[in-house]
Amino acid sequence: MILKCFHARVAGCSPGIILLLLLTVGISQPADAILMQAKGHAEIVNGRIAEARTAAREAAMEELSLNYSAHVRSRETVENGQLVQSRFTVDTRSRARDIRVAAEHISPDGRILTITLSANMTPALECAGQASSSLRRTLAITGFPILRPEQATIGNLFDADRKLPEILARELGRQGHVQPRMVTDLSLFPAAVDLPSHQSFDNRVSDVLPVARELGTQFVLTGAIRDMGVVDPTAWDESIVDRIQRGLGMSDRRRRFEVDLMLVDGYSGSIVYRERFESYGEWNASEGEVAGFGTPGFLHTGYGQAANEAIARMVHSVDESLACQPFMARIERVDGNSVRLKAGATSGLRPGMTLNVYRTYTDFTTLDQPPELHDAGVELTVGSVFPEFSTGVIPVQADMLNVQRDDIVIVF
Repeated sequence: MILKCFHARVAGCSPGIILLLLLTVGISQPADAILMQAKGHAEIVNGRIAEARTAAREAAMEELSLNYSAHVRSRETVENGQLVQSRFTVDTRSRARDIRVAAEHISPDGRILTITLSANMTPALECAGQASSSLRRTLAITGFPILRPEQATIGNLFDADRKLPEILARELGRQGHVQPRMVTDLSLFPAAVDLPSHQSFDNRVSDVLPVARELGTQFVLTGAIRDMGVVDPTAWDESIVDRIQRGLGMSDRRRRFEVDLMLVDGYSGSIVYRERFESYGEWNASEGEVAGFGTPGFLHTGYGQAANEAIARMVHSVDESLACQPFMARIERVDGNSVRLKAGATSGLRPGMTLNVYRTYTDFTTLDQPPELHDAGVELTVGSVFPEFSTGVIPVQADMLNVQRDDIVIVF
């Protein structure tokens, strides 16, 4: 039923089905994964281990992709029994899940850092050929409050509520599927009791709607840092025995990193994706050595490395969840058959592109429900494109179809 309605451009489908399609279309279920390992190498320049670690990790990811699904295609041209042309291409089509560092090693001379990654490899997303795959969805990223602030005392990690979303925004922007917009001074869940039920996927986050509307974003990424506590608080006691145990490596100095992450649709408030990410790492920093979350001193600790790997998994999961979502943008203004969109060149729109126009409809007897979407039955052709907005035309006068401000355009 869903596929039939979708390919018919939702003709004859109920508004409820239309909304369901827009929230779920395109995400295919993962195929059987293959657990693989690969090594990446990077030179350590001027002692900058954190930079070398990042480069080595990227090299290992490339190696994983090549090892899993490199398709080598060759073509040879022979004339009169002589080879006159030979060409080959390598095309990788794969994606990695549950990426973890299996080992890390620095060469005896301290010049080369080697990382071994393990990951579950699966085929690439089948939506890569969709028209919307070339467009960048807008994404607001809020602050991630620390639900137990006292846990941030060790290492002075009180800035994690802002630094974590800043890192997520930077790394998601590099993936190419989204335009991140940070609002780290806003926390939607200041307390654990405010977090939506972890088991329920049909609840909505109503506070997201005004945020998405004000910023003009299609999605909102939000969440909270649930746990940054140490496994054994007595490991940092200052008695002579405790100090001796620390010096001998006998105390448990591990620390937890647990984050609830939610990706919310900005038009309906529905949770598109959510997951809890957990990791452990040794807090092996001296007092005063770490001056905040994500700093070089932080990343040099075992705990910082574990947190960094968890963040990499967050980025991968969010990017994968967004890659197959339809592209949606609000209509800002209508004048005759001319329409102005709140999306432009930074979203990937180009002159000549066509987008489907949908009207939003709110039933005033159920104001607590998200607006329904109705296919207007026309396409908008993009004309002029500017960085943050664009203009286009529809084939009829907008008032004939009651197309107006706050309606939307969609590319599937």
